[in-house]
Amino acid sequence: MRLLLDANLSPRVAESLRTAGFDAVHVADLDLVTATDDEIFDRAASDGLVVVTADSDFGALLALRRAKSPSVVHLRHVAELVAEVHTDLLVANLPQIAEDLDRGVIVSLSPTRLAIRIFRSDDMRLVPGNPLGNPPAPSRGRIPHHPPDRSLHLTW
Repeated sequence: MRLLLDANLSPRVAESLRTAGFDAVHVADLDLVTATDDEIFDRAASDGLVVVTADSDFGALLALRRAKSPSVVHLRHVAELVAEVHTDLLVANLPQIAEDLDRGVIVSLSPTRLAIRIFRSDDMRLVPGNPLGNPPAPSRGRIPHHPPDRSLHLTW
């Protein structure tokens, strides 16, 4: 799994992910800081990168294009959090979703929730899945490791 971090996340997150053993680059490393979301999306798709972003536009691009790649990790409710917390959240949760990211998904990840939407090319309808229940409340001062919530899958 190769990660491309969007401009709305600090380059320090990419550095810390590399230190933790992940293959991660920031858009600044690829001279894409001023690129449009479409350009970043296309680069990620052509280079086999997973987009990590705090921007919901990448999930919309994936749906509008009816594409299976790139996979997107959408960090939610993290704007007020520091880069180290972003890194801890990703390090705690990326290993359990690595196979999903290789297949083409949108992952919604916040300090309290992890949800995965799997894409299929046969149609564009919402299909109920098997809910796994709500993840446990996070412990104070600790980044939780969340079981994936596969209760809703967007297919196309």
